[in-house]
Amino acid sequence: MEIVSKSNDGLKWCYNVFLSREDVENAVVDELAKKAKTVRMDGFRPGKVPLEVVKRMYSDSVRKKAVDELMANTADAIIGNEQLSICFNYATSILKNEESGVEFALKFDLMPRVELKNFSSIELVKYRAEITDAEVMDTLEDFKSSNKKWTEVDAQQEAQLGNRVTVDLELMIPRHKKTKSEIVKNFDIILGEKDIFSDFWKPLVGAKLHDVREFAVNYPANLKDKSLAGRCINCIATVCKIMTDGEYFMDDEFAQHIGYSNLEEAKKDIRSTIEAKYENMAKDIMHRELLEKLSNMYEELLVPESMLEFEYNDVYSQIEKEAKRLGKAMTPKILEEIKKLARKRVQVGFVVAEVARQNDIKATDDEIIKAVSDIARMYPGHEKDIFDTYSRGDNIKVVIGPILESKVVDLLFSVVKIKEQKCSVSELIAIDEEPFDFLVDENTASGDDSSFAGKNPGPAPKDPEETKSNTKSDSYDAEKNQGVTSNDAKASKQALAQRPQRISTADAEIATAADAPVAKKKDSGKKTEVSSKKSTKAAKTKTP
Repeated sequence: MEIVSKSNDGLKWCYNVFLSREDVENAVVDELAKKAKTVRMDGFRPGKVPLEVVKRMYSDSVRKKAVDELMANTADAIIGNEQLSICFNYATSILKNEESGVEFALKFDLMPRVELKNFSSIELVKYRAEITDAEVMDTLEDFKSSNKKWTEVDAQQEAQLGNRVTVDLELMIPRHKKTKSEIVKNFDIILGEKDIFSDFWKPLVGAKLHDVREFAVNYPANLKDKSLAGRCINCIATVCKIMTDGEYFMDDEFAQHIGYSNLEEAKKDIRSTIEAKYENMAKDIMHRELLEKLSNMYEELLVPESMLEFEYNDVYSQIEKEAKRLGKAMTPKILEEIKKLARKRVQVGFVVAEVARQNDIKATDDEIIKAVSDIARMYPGHEKDIFDTYSRGDNIKVVIGPILESKVVDLLFSVVKIKEQKCSVSELIAIDEEPFDFLVDENTASGDDSSFAGKNPGPAPKDPEETKSNTKSDSYDAEKNQGVTSNDAKASKQALAQRPQRISTADAEIATAADAPVAKKKDSGKKTEVSSKKSTKAAKTKTP
């Protein structure tokens, strides 16, 4: 084997490699010997067919396979011997196939060499939203309006639409030619409620306390409970309580209803919830700003074309969905912005990966499992499918990437200069801008803070076991999970709820680059740590 020539265009390299006739013939003989062990022919025992006979029968196919394997083995040896860190896979193609031997081209993209700079020069702003008493009260008013105060009606008053009727139900369910009676105690039905089968509540309109009503319920065919789906069930309902709805006053009774001891405790906890909500939003803004500034520092960094293509396709698919939502066409200008965005994200992905590698930052098994669990929890009933998907091939890198990025960003926050700035809630929401300005307004150039839209759209759903039961009302929990806004920001609340999930940086590339083998020179020195001092040169990937 002889390397005839080496050429490159940036990180794209091509080696021309010559395999001598002797190398090729030895590979063919070895492949024929393997083939001879499996050939069956009349007159010969299995595996005893003469090699010359096998050669006459399978010469062409065996030679092609032998040359392909020889090229692959040679390519692996070259990459290993020269300690090259390549991106994804290499490609081989035959240039000459002559009597003297075979010459082939070995093409691959090298991983870029990233030298960490002095990150202490980066300046970031940490916004702190000032929460007013009025904003806390606005949130409580929202809770109050979504919580009804139920009071019992007079014993002689008939149940009307909108009343909540508590009944003891006896269901007569046919089971294998027999009828089984099942009792359901204290079953609440709101008369006229759309989420309840009309067959359940219509017979109870006009009923009084202690009345007994018999009626049939026709269950829909698509009911999840297959034992009841499409069946007609006879019911006997005894009215235990009839209640009418009213409004709570803003007092301790209302606070106790949503799970607090008194109103002051409710105000204190809700203020903490609002502060945490906007603290996360401010950190998300700072996260994006840091990535943007890293991008500016490394805008000249060469990155592999194969990774650019991979990231471009990923970004394109997500922006195309957003464009459809906004009724925008994928114009040449937008396609050019996607190219810029893909390049910036891959560049920063390599910087993040290098910081992670040099500081020995890794994703732990527990962090990976938690991340996949958070994703699976978003698809009830398909949890096993989600775990199976992320356990195949390199899919898990899509999960590892954000974990590494989050850890690296937290590390860099301890290095960069951070200035705190107070603002109102509405100002903070305005700063937390839309992810793709070039879709919202084509006259606005991308390349501002929105290029690196926040990676974390919000906290992962809580484990059901961690959720407190029978304390704060459902409406409180829903409001708390969505986040709460101030009175002057109510106009933005709906926009925030409808905002698309922002796309992440090159997650798979971060994990790939962080795991890439790096060839170390002799006396390469200690690993480079991120610090306020100028970083020393890291152990580098060898370049041909």
